[in-house]
Amino acid sequence: MWSFESIVRLGWSFFKTVLRSVFSRRRELPRFVAQYRPDGMLSRDDADHETVRGAGRCDGCGACDLRAIELNRFDILGPRGPMAFVQGISRQAGIDAPRAEASREALDALTRACPVRVPFVALDALVRRRHGEYREARALPAYRESLPPPSG
Repeated sequence: MWSFESIVRLGWSFFKTVLRSVFSRRRELPRFVAQYRPDGMLSRDDADHETVRGAGRCDGCGACDLRAIELNRFDILGPRGPMAFVQGISRQAGIDAPRAEASREALDALTRACPVRVPFVALDALVRRRHGEYREARALPAYRESLPPPSG
């Protein structure tokens, strides 16, 4: 059973919440993004959204893998090949160790080979940028710098 005091307290809390939301238009989204971006939350930029949507079109046909083998560049986007890179993009956008610089021509060749035109150039740029953001936020350990000096 509700007491009179609990109803008054509940009403007062509701009233304060309504007043706070009416007079305080502070948006918490920028603060949320700043807090969780180093933890791997993807960007809210329109270009990044379109890039990830382009990766989402991938149906795993393997045409990009075949083209990468033809170019003798299977590991251009990582050791598991271009198709695995694309299908894991939502989870790996920035957490992979940086690879050797991929040539734009080779990435364009992968896009042309893809039946759904996955944007390999934009995906590579997104992953490289996110990796840089992780390094700046110290979310990834420094590879060589953090190793102890060799003994003996």
